[in-house]
Amino acid sequence: MILTEGKVRIEVPEFQKITSKNKVFYNPEMKMDRDLSSLILSFYKGVVLDGLSATGIRGIRYVKESGLESIFNDINPEAVKLITKNCKMNDVECKIYNKDLNVLDVEAEIVDIDPFGSPSRYLASAFRIVRPKGILCVTATDTQALCVSKKACIRKYSAIPLRTDFFKELGIRILISTILREGMKQDYSIEVMLAYAHKHYMRVFLNVKKSLKGIENNIRDLNIVYYCSCGYRTYSKDIMQGCPNCGKRINLSLPVWTGEIKNDNFLNKLMKKEITPDLEKILNIIKNEINVPFYYDPHRLAKTYKFDLKKIDLVIEELKKMGFQASRTHFSRTGIKTDADLLSLLKIFI
Repeated sequence: MILTEGKVRIEVPEFQKITSKNKVFYNPEMKMDRDLSSLILSFYKGVVLDGLSATGIRGIRYVKESGLESIFNDINPEAVKLITKNCKMNDVECKIYNKDLNVLDVEAEIVDIDPFGSPSRYLASAFRIVRPKGILCVTATDTQALCVSKKACIRKYSAIPLRTDFFKELGIRILISTILREGMKQDYSIEVMLAYAHKHYMRVFLNVKKSLKGIENNIRDLNIVYYCSCGYRTYSKDIMQGCPNCGKRINLSLPVWTGEIKNDNFLNKLMKKEITPDLEKILNIIKNEINVPFYYDPHRLAKTYKFDLKKIDLVIEELKKMGFQASRTHFSRTGIKTDADLLSLLKIFI
């Protein structure tokens, strides 16, 4: 089946249910992410490794739309045949490897890892391949492990998840902390340019560089996150014995990245480009999110404290009048990001 996506035409397998057993993997649900990735990488120069290429759609779009040179790799021989065919169809010169990414011997300014499931097993190789002052683009589709499944999260990400009203953001922060801890082993620090969750996946774009000073700064943003069923949440490097709001046992997640998950200056540059309506919608929400960790869901609080809900925009305005920062969040249609503490937020409802 031949289809058009962005500025390229590619052959893909006949559509079927997406599973790890597909002959060659192609997911139409990831089109928006490929649109955004192509846009973001147009700001950079050099070679990009499409480490798990499948049909080759990402790497080909990076050549045709971002002005980059792409290296393709896939362990599946059937995928390599399809990549070769698709590169020829789009007049793209290509270097194609048929290897396990973890033994691939190449270098690149940009490394893109878009696996079926967890990216964890490829992170060490990503830092081995990426050149100093490079870019890492990482996708995770195993959101169940990152957000709620304790055993799977510990096994794959060496971290503890929590069932919270901000579970999507906690999941993406666990993903970032996993990437950071792998990078530190090879003397890499990170700067998050953009991290977001959409549909079934999470995606992170990072500037990375060899910097021990940068690592010291990064470590300051690795913390224990505390959450109580009463709605209280905070983060710290200190050990808490109980919830300061209700006195109950408090749950914790660690280690968690609590630094910024978007670069506002970079987002402003992105928004000046010609973009699709779908991209404009999500980028506008992300751009307007305040840069503080975690969000509240008034629906969850209403069940606990038995109050009537108010319109989200009215709550945000009330918080601003009280002197706090507040905004919507792309993580949840009903979520509110704010630097207000729980009791200050409850005053608006109770």
